[in-house]
Amino acid sequence: MPLGIGSAVGALVNLVIQMLLVHVIARFVLGGHSTRLHLLTLLLAHYNKWLPRYFFVLYISIAITFITLGSPLIYCFGIIIFIMSLIIFFGLAGKIGQAYGFGSAFGLVALLLSIIVLVAINLGLWLAFGFSIDQILASATLGS
Repeated sequence: MPLGIGSAVGALVNLVIQMLLVHVIARFVLGGHSTRLHLLTLLLAHYNKWLPRYFFVLYISIAITFITLGSPLIYCFGIIIFIMSLIIFFGLAGKIGQAYGFGSAFGLVALLLSIIVLVAINLGLWLAFGFSIDQILASATLGS
């Protein structure tokens, strides 16, 4: 239970940071005109439309995997999940472009740049955490 709550909080924090990054990139780097509220309204409507469908297909594919014990039928669901992931991703790019008054291509650029920055931030935090744990363990083993 605590792991699920922690994952949900982490995902929500990442979503908020990514939307702020998308807003800054789309507004100040790419020259779009919109507000964060308009962006969030469009993106959350897109997520609310697609994520229930996406999770339903995931649920069915997991159930079929357990029922058929790894039947080749599961590959069909893998293709469906891949296609739905592409639809969601490129739909987000289109919604970003729509929100800021430029096309889907600039929306895709803003989305990709925000993902790169978010990955760099997460990697930096992960490395800092890893190094601090390493130092704690090293000092604990050397001290005893």
